[in-house]
Amino acid sequence: MAPLNSSPPDDGKPVLEDGFLGISFNQAAVGLAVVALNGRWLRVNKRLCDMLQRGEDELLSTDVQTLTHPLDMRVDNANAERLLRGDIPRYEMEKRYFLPDGRTLRVLLNVSLIHGADGRPRYFFAIIQDHTRRLEMEEELRESQRLFDQLSRNSRTVLWRIDRNGIYTHLSNNAAEVHGYQPKELVGKAYYYDLCPGSERAALVAAAEEIIAERRAFRDLENPVRSKSGKIIWVSSSGIPIFDDSGNLAGYEGWETDITEMRELKNRLLRDQRLESIGLLASGIAHNLNNALTPVLLAVDLLKAGELPKDRADLVATIENCTRRGTEMVRQILSFTRGIEGNRSVTDLRGILRDLATMIGESFPKTIDFTMEVPPDLWRTTADGGRIYQVLLNLCINARDAMPDGGALRVTAENRILDNRRASGHPGAKPGPHVVLRVRDTGIGMDQETLDRLFMPFFSTKDQGKGTGLGLASSQGIVKSHGGFFEVSSEPGRGSVFAVWLPVGKAFSGAVAKSGDDGLPPAKGGETILLVDDEGPVRELASHALAVSGYRVLVACGGGDAVALYEKNKDEIDLLVTDMRMPGMDGADLIKGVRKQSPGLPVLVISGSGKTGFPVAEGRSTRFLAKPFDAPSFLRAVRGALAATD
Repeated sequence: MAPLNSSPPDDGKPVLEDGFLGISFNQAAVGLAVVALNGRWLRVNKRLCDMLQRGEDELLSTDVQTLTHPLDMRVDNANAERLLRGDIPRYEMEKRYFLPDGRTLRVLLNVSLIHGADGRPRYFFAIIQDHTRRLEMEEELRESQRLFDQLSRNSRTVLWRIDRNGIYTHLSNNAAEVHGYQPKELVGKAYYYDLCPGSERAALVAAAEEIIAERRAFRDLENPVRSKSGKIIWVSSSGIPIFDDSGNLAGYEGWETDITEMRELKNRLLRDQRLESIGLLASGIAHNLNNALTPVLLAVDLLKAGELPKDRADLVATIENCTRRGTEMVRQILSFTRGIEGNRSVTDLRGILRDLATMIGESFPKTIDFTMEVPPDLWRTTADGGRIYQVLLNLCINARDAMPDGGALRVTAENRILDNRRASGHPGAKPGPHVVLRVRDTGIGMDQETLDRLFMPFFSTKDQGKGTGLGLASSQGIVKSHGGFFEVSSEPGRGSVFAVWLPVGKAFSGAVAKSGDDGLPPAKGGETILLVDDEGPVRELASHALAVSGYRVLVACGGGDAVALYEKNKDEIDLLVTDMRMPGMDGADLIKGVRKQSPGLPVLVISGSGKTGFPVAEGRSTRFLAKPFDAPSFLRAVRGALAATD
């Protein structure tokens, strides 16, 4: 921002009005900074610290040049020189700053000069805006424009001439590509009557009669047309009137363009937006349900720990079964809606397959005979469980739709070693241990032409409105992102088999751990745990479960209360257990504040929203437990967090 050889001001501190450096400065929605003429940071606000991921003291101890990308430094210095000479009143530029992890932050920098009472330049004043999202949106816009250009290049436009009654008298040769008819087959037909489907015919005839009566041009008149094959396509027509020597209307000349793909793309995008909104709504509802179900599960476990009469024990068992059924349903909803989350961990695919079996058993028609075969020693893999569930569910739904009159659906899993020969046939695949998940159906099957287009975006064999054509394309992207691949075999009338190959790390290619063996050291007891949650029932029952197990528990109902308890007991606290979404100070800010004073303090995050937007760096000393949870799961997670160190 300034040449290094510029001298600093007299005392190194900016002389500005207190109001400017007060609340409005520190709470501004953009980054603000006062910079010495030699480039040293003198004043920075909270937003700038957050953007650059550095504390205020850290920024004030360095200068602009240290954080600026070298390729931007020359332009920045040249602009600063012009500003100092008075050639320009201010300057604006895109600039990159280095973040602590080595990545760069793209910003829009706006710099002006502050003068002293003597008229001499004293400081630079900089407004810094994060432009990362804008650049992403520009990239998305460029991609949308690319798709639009591609559709425009591939669009089919037919030139035509009609008489005053709307009868074709001439068509260009490419009419066969749009309508399926040769031009001579259409001559003599009324396009707005003979080719228009019956349900739309009356509206189109009325519009055409009005245009002819007014003898006016028309543009972008959209209407459906039935092609020779019977398929309905949409065209956009434009035309101008032509007159004979006497000034009478002789007919129209114009063109029509097949816009079927563009309309379908628009409809798909609208459906995707509606689905995204539904997913967000479902996630919000699931979060609240998880908070409501967690204390019920904890209470059930605590009740079971005591002696109960048989009739009371039966009631508790019924409550437990119904609650666990509800938690499974919520978990399935979150597994699907969080498909884009991208969080990966060591995953036992057997749990995902059990969820899938439950979903199919409850929602698929009884005319479909469903079976699942999963070996007890199925290898674990590093995966995003929500996205793998999404892939399998999509395959099973496609199989269901391929069997409208019923049939057999079989899902299997097995451990396989991928050899070099087979791996060479799939770009990106690496030989080694894999888990293979297969979905077989006895449906209508597919021909080779369909198989060749199967994974193309927006390709669908389903009727309009019954599928977006994005399922298999996105599923392939998910599988590829995991280092895996698809294998598909099918014949018309003989069903289909989809095989998903997922790589397995060597560390996970042994048998899975036995049930109940969590590999954790036994609880020592007596540790002090700071428990933070804004839900009263969760706090009460979770703290009770901890106390019964021998832990000392400090309870806070929010981030502010937790900070006060931490300050009084920070030398004694062994573990922080906190919710994330809380009014006032949320869990993320609480963790960041505590970690500044106790960097190695283990943290267990409990949340009903899953890991979506989990803003705290995960490591061995930061664990996550999804709500709802029962007492054994909670206590195991606490033990695991206490045993872990970075």
